Amino acid sequence: MVQNLFCITLLTFVPSIMGYGSSESNLGASKKHPVNFYGSLETHQGTSFEVQNIAIDNRYKQIPMYDCPDKKYLEQSKLNTESGKMEIQLKENPIEFAVTQIDFDESQELQVEHEPIYVFQQKEHRPSYFFHVIVISKMNGTKHDYLIPEHTKLSCDEINSAGPIEKNVPLSAVKSLKIKGFSQRVDKDEQSATIKNNVCQSK
Repeated sequence: MVQNLFCITLLTFVPSIMGYGSSESNLGASKKHPVNFYGSLETHQGTSFEVQNIAIDNRYKQIPMYDCPDKKYLEQSKLNTESGKMEIQLKENPIEFAVTQIDFDESQELQVEHEPIYVFQQKEHRPSYFFHVIVISKMNGTKHDYLIPEHTKLSCDEINSAGPIEKNVPLSAVKSLKIKGFSQRVDKDEQSATIKNNVCQSK
């Protein structure tokens, strides 16, 4: 009887001990992937920082990337006088051809080339822009060339001594993303239940 009373009392207090006192904590945890990829991010503005919870368009695996045209296209790049950037006009839409799915656990680094930018435009439609991305394999260091839509977003948490800072970084700002490793996230509900069970069993 005393043992059961102890367990019931503990079940009441553990949520507050584990930081479950607010709905905000539960909401924040629900946004994170079960696998936490971490590494370093360098921007074209010259800043770099350590990051965790990395995702591209909310993915850490099966990230779609499209075949990069032959390098002979580079000879056809022209200056866009309005944007001041070199552009390559594509005759075909990249998303209608082969798609490669990239996983972070197989990648060592992603490098984003901002010029020239690849442009595809159908008549009476807005142009679609693509960046050239170089993916370096973790296994043997080989480099693969892909195109990725300009509107793609990279999300992560900057590691800071005062606590993680959530960031949404447009691809236009990214120069290099290095994947250094990953860890399995422990769900707070599972962690709380494990502690409660261990304490009750020890009594």
